[in-house]
Amino acid sequence: MNVIVSPYQTLFDIAISQLGDFDAALDLSVANDVSLSQTLNQGKVISFDNNLKNSSVVRFFNTSKLTPATGIDFSNRTPVVGGISYMGINLNFIVS
Repeated sequence: MNVIVSPYQTLFDIAISQLGDFDAALDLSVANDVSLSQTLNQGKVISFDNNLKNSSVVRFFNTSKLTPATGIDFSNRTPVVGGISYMGINLNFIVS
């Protein structure tokens, strides 16, 4: 079987929604020569054997029409500068 990667999906998301088990991500990784931590491009085709691990979980995602997508895009985030680690006592951090 094949699935097309949606925006921000990871192998773990696909493993849960298509095979019903988080651990199946390792099988997907090996079968598709993709690292578990690799960011998947939208539209990429992931192939897998239909070895359901938990059919009730797969049924839940199919009937609820939910698509898990837990990946995070860090490319357009700006670092936050400030906070207690940037302050000096009696300089810009006043103890009263």
